Amino acid sequence: MSERRRSGSLPRRIDVRLAELVEPRGEFAEKQTLAAMAQDAGCLDLALERLREDDFWHPFHRRVFALMGELRGQSKAVDAVSLLARLPNDAAALGELSAGVVAVLVFPDLLEQVARLGQLRRWQRAAAEICALTAGGAADDAEDIISHAESLVSAAQMAQGATSLRPASEVTASVIETLDGAIARRHAGVAAVELSTGLDSLDLSSGGLKGGWMVVIAARPGQGKTALGLQCARHNLAKGKRVGFFTLEMTAEELQRRNLAANTGVNLRKIIDGQVSASERDLICQHAAEQQHWPLFFEDLSLLNAAQLRSKARRMVGLHGVDLIVLDYLQLMEGSGEFNRATELAAITKTVKNTAKELKIPIVTLAQLNRKTGDGETKPAPHHLRESGSIEQDADMVLLLSRVEKTDEDEPAASVNDRAERHEHATLVDLAKNRNGPTGEEVFVFEGRFQRFVPPHNHKQHDDHDERGSFAARAFKEAS
Repeated sequence: MSERRRSGSLPRRIDVRLAELVEPRGEFAEKQTLAAMAQDAGCLDLALERLREDDFWHPFHRRVFALMGELRGQSKAVDAVSLLARLPNDAAALGELSAGVVAVLVFPDLLEQVARLGQLRRWQRAAAEICALTAGGAADDAEDIISHAESLVSAAQMAQGATSLRPASEVTASVIETLDGAIARRHAGVAAVELSTGLDSLDLSSGGLKGGWMVVIAARPGQGKTALGLQCARHNLAKGKRVGFFTLEMTAEELQRRNLAANTGVNLRKIIDGQVSASERDLICQHAAEQQHWPLFFEDLSLLNAAQLRSKARRMVGLHGVDLIVLDYLQLMEGSGEFNRATELAAITKTVKNTAKELKIPIVTLAQLNRKTGDGETKPAPHHLRESGSIEQDADMVLLLSRVEKTDEDEPAASVNDRAERHEHATLVDLAKNRNGPTGEEVFVFEGRFQRFVPPHNHKQHDDHDERGSFAARAFKEAS
């Protein structure tokens, strides 16, 4: 027995010339598999479901397999006679497929062998192409080469032969498992959602975030979309989830300052300017020590295209096991430059949606609305999403933020000015699209100086770092 088989480890790395590699092949297994398919309809259907044309190494075997699939799709007979009628010049080769009785008896083993050898060849070809790419690449092309290499690996992984067919028993068991999890969370006194929007009451009405979803939070500049994205991240971190955050507009340090302001109740401006008291500094340092241990991972970028997003998101999930990704924000992503901006954004949003589905996690995507909306005169709607109507089409959930300016003749001017100085205003959160249930509107107070949204009944005018701020910090700490 070889050293590899005894130890169970991978073979040591060796130098080989790519041109000298011999592709894994199993011509006898391929021939017997086709023989069984021509002999038995059950074998035919199973092979057409489980195998791909490129699972067959021999070109003639690939042609026969493709022809069998074509005939079956047309509800025509698949046997030696029908095959010969379509391939009259290959009578001798087809004659070898007529004695398939024994092959039918051992068909499951033949099927497995052909599938595994096909997969090995795909991995070998992917590895060879990656080697060729890296050998001829320049440093400036590294990001594109890595992205293409990862797409090759992903394609090989996705061709593993896993069936998309799921029996009702499996699906039903999954539904009951999800139901039991929601019941357990309710009994524990927490919202019956696995992943939070960042707003508890909205979780109850919307059902929260779901794996595979593209969730859009849209607003005009300065309306708090980044603050809500961060609040969404914090709420899920408090649930023990792991979060990735792509930031194209702000630095990671700016985002963490906002998290500190939200958790401590210390005015963000005071943190930025260093105008904090000794007690506030102690509180900030205490929470900063806690934030250092958050499973929160930033991609701090100024430029990002769709391929890079997909590549980096895969790495986030593979290396760090993130349960949720926040993207801030969509319209800052780069296109190819070959098409108009609407067409480029359509391709980008499709990539975001497909990435969420592939990784089975929600991607919360922040986006800008047209400037003429959400100004108190024009109520935002999904079609107001800037530069592309495809955002609404691809999204599973759309949240639109807009400022609510209430005029109260009895409110003293000093009170109005005080609210403006504190950067506090009522915000309408419109759940404009929800693939999982009802839509609707709710009003929250955006506390700009703390970069957080609170329900109106929880909001009161207060000084910095008072009991409201302390309560928010304690609640987060207890939840986590």
